[in-house]
Amino acid sequence: QNFGPRDPRTQIMTVQKFIDYMQEKPLKSEGMFYWSSQILHEPPFDQLLSNFNRPPPFRASDDFLTKWRGLRFMAPSLLQFIFYFRWLFMGPAGSYSRLHVDPAGSAAWNACLEGSKRFVFFEPSVMHDLHEDLSNPAACRHLFPEYVVDPKLICHNGLEIVASAGDVVYAPPRWPHFVENLEASLSVTENFVRRHPDQYSFFDEALGSAESVEFDASGSTIPACEINRLKRFRSLVRLAFSIDQALYK
Repeated sequence: QNFGPRDPRTQIMTVQKFIDYMQEKPLKSEGMFYWSSQILHEPPFDQLLSNFNRPPPFRASDDFLTKWRGLRFMAPSLLQFIFYFRWLFMGPAGSYSRLHVDPAGSAAWNACLEGSKRFVFFEPSVMHDLHEDLSNPAACRHLFPEYVVDPKLICHNGLEIVASAGDVVYAPPRWPHFVENLEASLSVTENFVRRHPDQYSFFDEALGSAESVEFDASGSTIPACEINRLKRFRSLVRLAFSIDQALYK
């Protein structure tokens, strides 16, 4: 993905082509490509899963979506991705992910495997001030992407963390943040919904918000049958959580 301020776009390429691109040492002025993949459950990346171990204390038994994975068979298409919440990120120095919150009210851990990365977090209480930039970078060009260089442009104090190879960073639910690669970096991330009422509530709230969405990411109208399926799915998720709390507390 190229997050250049005037031409944000995506481009499909092989991993080898992207590595060749990184070795060419692209200039920031040209816009930076940042490669991400959520297909660790499909060939050939599924071979990596045999070496995939969650860092403590992020146990699979604490993740609601892992414990109730069977719910994926009832999930509408726009929410299928939440059951495959593992990502690889790779990018050259200077590449970054723009200001965002993690999807579906989830939390996340990010393990830096190579290189170093800078995370800047903002408290959820200031999200209303950041919402316009979170949803549409073109609406706030004075913030995007200049805040990567100077976070003070956001007018709120941020918490900055620098992660090096071997470090793991925890991103709480609903905390806006952006990430910059300080050098060529490779990291792996997993989003999760902890089996605790406080954190599950963020997930339930996100499902409720999705019920009112009329258009998908491409701008196409979401069919009424899909919205109804989402409502049924939310009801099933609530039932599963009630059972989970009753049986496994």
